[in-house]
Amino acid sequence: MNGVASGTPRNAKEMTLSANWATGEGQDGEEISTTSLEFVREDAKFLNEWVASGLTGGPGIFEGVPFEIIMNSQSLFEGFVDLTSESTFIECDEVIGKLVKAQSSDWLNDTADGFSFAYLRDQGFIIDSDYITIPYVLNYRPEALIVGQLLITSFLLTKEIIQGIKDTAGAIADLLNTIGFPIEIGAILAAAVKAAAQIIYTTAIIAALIITMKDLIEQFFPPVRRYRGMYYKRMFEVGLNYLGLSFSSTIFDDPRWSKAGFLPVKSKRGGLFGNTDEYGHPNQYSAFYNFGDFIRQMLILFNADYKITNGNFRFERNDYWNSTSNYVMDSVETNQSDRLSELEYNTGEFVKNYLVSLRTDIQDQNTLENFLGTNYQVISEPKTFIVKDNVIGKGLAAVRPPVARAFRKEELTESEELLKNVCKLADSVVNLLGGSSNLASKITNRVGMMSLSSDTTSVDKMLFIDNEELDANQVTAKEIFEQWHMIESFAEVVDPRTGQTVHNQSIIQTTEKLKFCLNDWNELLDNNRFTTPDGREGEILSIDWSIFENVANIRYKIAQLYTKNIKLAFNEGE
Repeated sequence: MNGVASGTPRNAKEMTLSANWATGEGQDGEEISTTSLEFVREDAKFLNEWVASGLTGGPGIFEGVPFEIIMNSQSLFEGFVDLTSESTFIECDEVIGKLVKAQSSDWLNDTADGFSFAYLRDQGFIIDSDYITIPYVLNYRPEALIVGQLLITSFLLTKEIIQGIKDTAGAIADLLNTIGFPIEIGAILAAAVKAAAQIIYTTAIIAALIITMKDLIEQFFPPVRRYRGMYYKRMFEVGLNYLGLSFSSTIFDDPRWSKAGFLPVKSKRGGLFGNTDEYGHPNQYSAFYNFGDFIRQMLILFNADYKITNGNFRFERNDYWNSTSNYVMDSVETNQSDRLSELEYNTGEFVKNYLVSLRTDIQDQNTLENFLGTNYQVISEPKTFIVKDNVIGKGLAAVRPPVARAFRKEELTESEELLKNVCKLADSVVNLLGGSSNLASKITNRVGMMSLSSDTTSVDKMLFIDNEELDANQVTAKEIFEQWHMIESFAEVVDPRTGQTVHNQSIIQTTEKLKFCLNDWNELLDNNRFTTPDGREGEILSIDWSIFENVANIRYKIAQLYTKNIKLAFNEGE
């Protein structure tokens, strides 16, 4: 305790060392399964003094007391005594406390819920270079009445310019004719004034046309603005850095997913002229605000799990740890009392309806008008049946990432094309008269930028972006299912990521009081896969090892195809 060899807890023989890989909330290694340990004599005295030190400058009750279990010179458990959780102090002679493993999933959940991304920014763990810049343009779609007004305005101005040019030419001709003959000087001056006035009028009309075109461009083709966001990979890194952990993941080593970005809800316009808004991390309007919420949402989105080893947080799809260890499990009857082997099929994991559903954003009409790709539904059905009403299969697995899709601008809208043509006409007239105008150049394609229907959003977005340009293929619900959730299918399917044929059918067994020693524990600690004496591969779901009795209770499953009467039906519509 606290680095000093101490007395063994009074109920130490009741302790079992446990590991649980079936939760999907962290590939935890060893944990002490005994609810609490009973510390007496000098250990109890030390723990009481630890609590009292909180009044005199010491750590006090809200810091766990370091605790380690060593067997045969090997550390079996490192963690701390949590004196705040279900602890009992019996005068000075006994303290009943709970053990918590260092950097376990429970520890991570507790600590990661204790801070937000905004806090990380305030504390300097998020800096400006951690953000990515996301340019966007508004795909404004004017009503027919407004388009009509645009056409009428441009027609009238163009008509006036044409008439003005004609009248100017006539006035100049009159002036020249007047100069060519001996007439009164007053007639010459009158013709000159008439020509000058007409020139001024035509110039004014041209200026009005240019101003009108610029106003129309401003209103119908707003300038490029920029938001700030963050890459998901960087969001992991900054939060884990605060916890003293490093981050690794083959998911985000992938060239495509390494550029998966997060755009938080925006309540203000983006910046102009290369500038951005202020922050790109989740805010109070986002679906996740605290770091713990973020991790839990990522586990769901990527059908993932994590393992913390030697200060490194590894985040992977949940089949990542499927490599086989060197542990060979002895063949024993699972029911030792009756000398029988019992098993169950993992039909409890079967889901008839698997739905991946991204969100829509009422502030962004793109998500409503381009709905295809937002939902992806996979129904497991029997290939054949005798009595339809007797077909068994139920359940809904709804994967609902709290993000909307982003949309890339690919071409000009019809109204933008119309305005571009009007600007070209205006440029031609101005340049014909010796002026300089290039209004049409202001209406560019802007391919690669994000397209929004409003300067504000109400739902976080997921997008693929690199060097301020959105990828041509943005995320879809179908991609999320195929890349991360396909492996949950009970039908035989080809995994797009590995190319292997997989299925999720297996048998589950529990063996009791299996002979188990320290060497066996070491084989399984970093890898919960095993082989049977007949060469089959299995996966341990949980293990409880009685250290003093050298026996273990193990719950495990072995992949086994027990039906081929399943087919998948896909729906990518509404």
